Amino acid sequence: MNNPLIVVLFFIVLWLVNSLSSIFYLKKVNRRIADNKRKYGKTQGYMGVSVEKVNRIRKVMLIVITNIDGKILECEYLYGFTNLAAFKNRSDLVGKNIDDIQDEKDIFFNAIKTCSMKIREQMN
Repeated sequence: MNNPLIVVLFFIVLWLVNSLSSIFYLKKVNRRIADNKRKYGKTQGYMGVSVEKVNRIRKVMLIVITNIDGKILECEYLYGFTNLAAFKNRSDLVGKNIDDIQDEKDIFFNAIKTCSMKIREQMN
């Protein structure tokens, strides 16, 4: 590694891999939001999307879809160390009212609270 050109090329390759990974991540998220809009487009309701820190390193992206009364129809989250993480369902929240979720021990509580605020803004 005495040659500085090798070091520069190494960092350029890392930068390109990171850029491609970010593009695939954004496409995955936008596709999921569009699919949910298409799936629930005929019913009246609201969608809240939030990204919140769970701890120092990790973040969670939460998508909550409610009907017009605030009852959760679907709740999905994206949580992982890499951009390769997949969306998972939170079936324990489906059927509850968005205002009734008070479990502060839940690691996704801040994301749920942010989605709840965004949905309430749309209701008014």
